[in-house]
Amino acid sequence: MRCSIFMVRASWWTSGAMWRGSWCGERMRPRPGRTRSNALARKVMKVGVMPYRDMKALTIAIARGRHKPVPGEPKVWFTSLKSLASVLSEDNQALLQAIREHHPESIAELQEITGRAASNLTRTLHTLERYGLVELQAVQAEGKGGRAPLKPVVLADGVDLPLSF
Repeated sequence: MRCSIFMVRASWWTSGAMWRGSWCGERMRPRPGRTRSNALARKVMKVGVMPYRDMKALTIAIARGRHKPVPGEPKVWFTSLKSLASVLSEDNQALLQAIREHHPESIAELQEITGRAASNLTRTLHTLERYGLVELQAVQAEGKGGRAPLKPVVLADGVDLPLSF
């Protein structure tokens, strides 16, 4: 398993990609005209990219006590940069930003805010939840029977991705 040579920070402070720069270590700068909605990021999640067989071997080593995760080691892993890019697509970044700004009480309310179909939102939110970016909290409905509405909550403001070549 390989660790980092340099760090790339991806953030969704705006609806588009916030940082620009190159993969060769050029200093990343915010886009002109874009500002952060909060003074400081509340939580930056460290993620890693490794092939599935290596993720499986790491999980087994942790379960058997042969490897103890160290602080700062990624807890969320992707099998490729392509899968990371699909999870953090511009549409999903815009969705995360809408949740942070509007604090919807349900997926139906988020549907009204974003204009996306409820089935699409539910599928996307469950994917983001699997990767630890969003939590879907059951909210008590007042006087209604049936299923409790799910309130989406963003858990991380950014992602740190260590890469090695």
